[in-house]
This record gives sequence, structure tokens and C-alpha cells, in this order.
Amino acid sequence: MLGDYPVTATVPTADLERAAAFYSDVLGLTEVGAMEGESVHYECGAGTMLELYRTRAGVGNGHTEAGWQVDDIEAVVAGLRERGVEFEEYDLGDGMKTENGILAAGDDKAAWFKDPDGNVLGVFQASE
Repeated sequence: MLGDYPVTATVPTADLERAAAFYSDVLGLTEVGAMEGESVHYECGAGTMLELYRTRAGVGNGHTEAGWQVDDIEAVVAGLRERGVEFEEYDLGDGMKTENGILAAGDDKAAWFKDPDGNVLGVFQASE
């Protein structure tokens, strides 16, 4: 039923102003709306959205909060590195581990980084 509708990723932050600067200035997202002091909304590709919201609960729970499907992960990773983003290195076992920040699983690739609150974000390239 919900598979026919766009989805919005929601990412918590303890410091909305600091996080909004990261998502706008570093990740290059375009703000399309906000609720004063509570949330900022960003437009992403294919009609999708990302909502950054202020929370009083925990942040940085160690799992991927949001991810972007990209066409050329190496170029995206390089571009984000130029903006100061540091990519995580993971060893997922069974020989699956990142190399220079990118995990290759067959023709699929993934890379993860953290925002200022420690939320894990990812970029993913699926095989065709």
C-alpha cells in the first residue's frame, strides 16, 4: 500500500542550527521549509525529502538513519571528502569490509559517514 508513495527520511539532532549548516553547506541539500527551531526540510532527488528535527532524546544510534542512491559512488565520496566529510571503515565479517571508505559487494557499493550528531548516513550504488 505505501510502496506507491514518496518517503521522507527523518534524522534527529540535538543542535538544529549546527546540523542544518552541515546538511546545507557540506552535503549541499536545498532547504524547502522549516518549523522555527524545531525542524528543517530538504528536497532530495526523485521527489523525496529529508527532515532534520530537534530532539530531546538520543541521537547517533549507530545505525544508518538515511541514505542516498547515487550513480557514481567514487565521485560522490571524493566530492564529500573535499567538503571535509570523513568516511567510516567497517568490517562486516565474511570478507566484507570497506576499503578507502567504500564497501563493494559484487557490483553493489556502499559508504557511510556521520553527521555532527553522530548519525550514520550512507551513499549507495546499486548494480544495474
